[in-house]
Amino acid sequence: MEEKNSSYVIGIPASFAAVRGHNVAAAQDQVPDSAAGDGAPAPAPASAAGDGAPDPDSAAGDGAPAPASASAFRIYTLLILIVALDVIALGFFLSPNPEFGLKCLSVSEFNISGSEITANWDAEFLIRNNRGPTLYRYLLLSVFYKDQPISEAVLGQPFRLLPKTMGSNYIAHTVALSKRIENQVVADAIARDWSQGVLAFTVRLLHDNDRPVRFLNVTCADVKVGFSNHSTHGTSMFTNQQVFSLCSTQIGFWLFA
Repeated sequence: MEEKNSSYVIGIPASFAAVRGHNVAAAQDQVPDSAAGDGAPAPAPASAAGDGAPDPDSAAGDGAPAPASASAFRIYTLLILIVALDVIALGFFLSPNPEFGLKCLSVSEFNISGSEITANWDAEFLIRNNRGPTLYRYLLLSVFYKDQPISEAVLGQPFRLLPKTMGSNYIAHTVALSKRIENQVVADAIARDWSQGVLAFTVRLLHDNDRPVRFLNVTCADVKVGFSNHSTHGTSMFTNQQVFSLCSTQIGFWLFA
């Protein structure tokens, strides 16, 4: 029996296979030139490449700060230090000066004959200090009567001004032994006021041995001392409310020697 060529292959019509073959060939003909001509596939998009490796700029920046950033940090630090020092200095100069008051003035062994005067003076000062500690050496205590000096002494005991104190005491002592008063009018006034039982002195505490560093000048004026029955001993007559009002305090720094 003669074999016949069948147009069916495994149950698929031959016409359908031809059409499918034509479509495959057409699809192969429509491949883009870039894909067909190049041997390698097209490069991946930039976003895909970035996902695989870190950005060189960002990686370099993560290791250490840039020089500009370091310089800015140093400048900011310097500015902060300058502002802090300015605030400290401003607080020092704006804080109240220490205030000196005369708590008590006592006189003993007082006598005046002609133009010669003899007496002992003991002055107790009360100090309020809102600043830091200060040490004053070789203070000079002077006693005046109507602007006439009648006694002065360099105090050997140094005075340490304690910080932030509201009631430090300092006792100073001076003596006049037969001191001659140059102004006879003043000498006569002292004798007359003493006989009347009241003498008004001016007490001054001075320090300027550290020039050109700092100075201290405390002046307590019109300090009345009472003597009973022409006694040689007298004590101050002011009240506690007048302790600081009688005195003026000057504290500062010499600018020039």
